[in-house]
Amino acid sequence: MCNYVGISRAAYYKWTHRAVTAHELENDAILNYIIAREEAQNYIYGVRTMTMYINTENALPCKPGPSSAYHA
Repeated sequence: MCNYVGISRAAYYKWTHRAVTAHELENDAILNYIIAREEAQNYIYGVRTMTMYINTENALPCKPGPSSAYHA
């Protein structure tokens, strides 16, 4: 399988045994919040509105990425 995707077995096993970083935990918390909020509101929010809710209702800082249409 590793040959098929073009990575070494050592790299694969190193990746499977890595520690979860604080950044990954923060991203998971933000993702879970977004999913819950979107399902509760029937998927009506855009990026700007969702970012506003994340920043005002949580201690999870979030800003649109550089590829978004919103530039502050």
